[in-house]
Amino acid sequence: MVDKKRILVFIDWFTPGYKAGGPIQSCNNMVRLFRNQYDFFILTSDRDLGETLSYTGIPVNTWVAVEDTGNVYYASREKLNTTLVIRLVKEVAPDIIYFNSMFSPRYTLQPLWALRRMGFSNKVIIAPRGMLHEGAMMQKSLKKKLFLQTFRLSGWPRKLVFHATDEQEKKDILHYFPSVKSVHVIP
Repeated sequence: MVDKKRILVFIDWFTPGYKAGGPIQSCNNMVRLFRNQYDFFILTSDRDLGETLSYTGIPVNTWVAVEDTGNVYYASREKLNTTLVIRLVKEVAPDIIYFNSMFSPRYTLQPLWALRRMGFSNKVIIAPRGMLHEGAMMQKSLKKKLFLQTFRLSGWPRKLVFHATDEQEKKDILHYFPSVKSVHVIP
């Protein structure tokens, strides 16, 4: 039997959370759809959007086997840092890392910094999830534009694969990152 490739997913909120809406559901659908072809490891928050307490009955800061999903690491805010990300990446040894966000400080930016520090060279996919759309870019625009400029200068866009959910998102990605190596449109 051939070993399945491992995908480490970074997402701010995941099941049993529901308050963040679409991103949770789309990520859950992706994992369920491809779980027979890939082994998924999901690093996420230990609480739902806007909550101050961890999920009830779910172990925190350890891998949890979740039926129909794979392994989920519900990280507490206090423990999630660059050192933990590096440790988990080494532990999982993923073939692919998938970011389900563009501007998340804890679940995109910090992990990207950690990957750069450790010289990670496997495939990295980023799904902006509409965050590069004109309307979304108008909110906190200065902060986002500064980030995008720094991000471009870092060289990351040339190393990433982008997952767009439609043709407009592909245009948005190419508008901000004309040097990107590939953009795949997958609804």
